[in-house]
Amino acid sequence: MKVLHLVDSLVMGGKERRLAEFLKHMRSGCAVENHLVVLSEIVDYAYVRELGIPITYLKRAYPKDLSIFAKLFSLCRQNKPDIIHSWESMCSVYAAPVARLLNIKFINAMISNASRIRIGGRKWVRARLTFPFSDLILANSRSGLSAYHAPPHKSAHVHNGFDFDRVRVLDPAYEIRSAHGIRTPHVVGMVASVDHRKDHANFVRTAIAICAKRNDVSFIAIGDGPLLNRCRRMVPGPLADRILFLGRRSNVESYVQLFTIGLLLTYGEGISNAIMEYMALGKPVIATLGGGTSELVVDKQTGFLIPSNTDARLAEYIHDLLDNPALAEKMGRTGKERIKSLFSIEKMCAEILAWYRACLNGKIKQLRAEAHNPAVRFETASFSKNPADGTD
Repeated sequence: MKVLHLVDSLVMGGKERRLAEFLKHMRSGCAVENHLVVLSEIVDYAYVRELGIPITYLKRAYPKDLSIFAKLFSLCRQNKPDIIHSWESMCSVYAAPVARLLNIKFINAMISNASRIRIGGRKWVRARLTFPFSDLILANSRSGLSAYHAPPHKSAHVHNGFDFDRVRVLDPAYEIRSAHGIRTPHVVGMVASVDHRKDHANFVRTAIAICAKRNDVSFIAIGDGPLLNRCRRMVPGPLADRILFLGRRSNVESYVQLFTIGLLLTYGEGISNAIMEYMALGKPVIATLGGGTSELVVDKQTGFLIPSNTDARLAEYIHDLLDNPALAEKMGRTGKERIKSLFSIEKMCAEILAWYRACLNGKIKQLRAEAHNPAVRFETASFSKNPADGTD
């Protein structure tokens, strides 16, 4: 089967990493010909260029460039893909009419978070425009499908998968500590874009309160975004060496290895790659309750889930984990095993491939029934070893 993947860019982000790692693990042996189409020239995941798959750049002159419709139509008519897999909302707007006109199956994967969408807002409009023309609406969480009110009969979710190769070789911890002057034995960290969707204000308030009570912990935030400088200004001068906003980092996993606790404070999340990184490295998690996070973190087993804007509860759990290393170690170990068993990259790839086959074979309803049956397990080896593509 031939699959054309349509994405705005491959910046360092959640859905972008999901796509890049999917392409990496599907590059051979599964009878799927992948073709990547990017609507910009930004490809931060440089290894994608070395995978040997064709990449086409349809650079937009402006955000809603209507010329993309004609360019995409021409590209698809020439290459004749069996499936268009769109990974973003505007990409889905471009893909929907092209798929319909050329009789190509259309998988709409625009849902990558579980935030409630505003009626009449941009995401609501794009969902309403594209859902009717989608053969399959594929999200990375059940909560995301619910938040977007996706029609159940043609909707499915596939959780993100983690590739443990990412944590096999890490930068030495002492080098990172030395580079940033981190001298405390404990580090509480948060990896997230610094924008309105994340609650960095709570992160800073809690860090200030805890640093006033104990001197054995530092707080670091990793991530870029429009609110980065504002958050940095929130940190009092005397605590500037213990509450650090480090901006964007390419070697995120090497920083996560320093963490005693991983945080994610947010206003709505799908399946967070940051939380998966914490858990894969054996770190207990404290995260905002709701969205896909509740599908990933098991409260009081792999960490703690808290309501939004609850500074006191957040501080209490941080103190508990810092003061009880046995509990922190147990939660971290349990979280790592959960990622290995339920959120592997092999499982993610196998499930996406299964949905491709179901889409082509007209068996979406049948696969939905199987996916809801806990006794059914996807064959995780099929994406790499099966010589056939499974079409009838």
